[in-house]
Amino acid sequence: MDMVENGLRRWLPDDLMSGLSVLRDFAGIEAGGGGRSRAWLGALLPLFAGAALGYLLLPPLLAASAKEALFAILAGVMAVGALVAGFMLTMMLSSGRIERAESLTYEVVQAYARRLKWLMLSQAVTLVAAMLLTLVALVWLIGAALDWPVEGQRVLGALAAGLGLLSTIRCLLIPLQIFEIHQAALDDTVSQRLQETREKFSRGKE
Repeated sequence: MDMVENGLRRWLPDDLMSGLSVLRDFAGIEAGGGGRSRAWLGALLPLFAGAALGYLLLPPLLAASAKEALFAILAGVMAVGALVAGFMLTMMLSSGRIERAESLTYEVVQAYARRLKWLMLSQAVTLVAAMLLTLVALVWLIGAALDWPVEGQRVLGALAAGLGLLSTIRCLLIPLQIFEIHQAALDDTVSQRLQETREKFSRGKE
């Protein structure tokens, strides 16, 4: 494995090799208690469910008389997907920080780091889903404009519907993730102040 990696380093740019290294680190992140299996199920289930529903419900939108409505819908989907992707990038930049880490014990920092890595992995999945949704919607828009075969457009629409449902569900988790991050920081602040107050009280009694 190391020989293959060293060989790739000779030909691939450093930023690409760095990205591959990050993907390998992502693969090593564990949530504990079978969390990885549940995460795969939580991603694939809405993807396939949305794709199946989209495939069954799309034919009216593929009619020639509904082309303008289809264009408007796809433009809106691309705008929302790009907005979600931008928001997730910003959120990921601010999620991987542990406030006042110097005042925490090694065990607490280790637990925080493990949980934050899992949250960032979850956010990365949401980001990828939103980007793929935007890309698929763009390809579908081009296909509709060029009058691609209806069956091909239907497959693209099913894929877009699956990614749309996945992105929607994962976007609903964003407020909960934000709350979890800030709740942990607030709880640590309260614990730290409580410890400082007890120490001052103990010194005062002496």
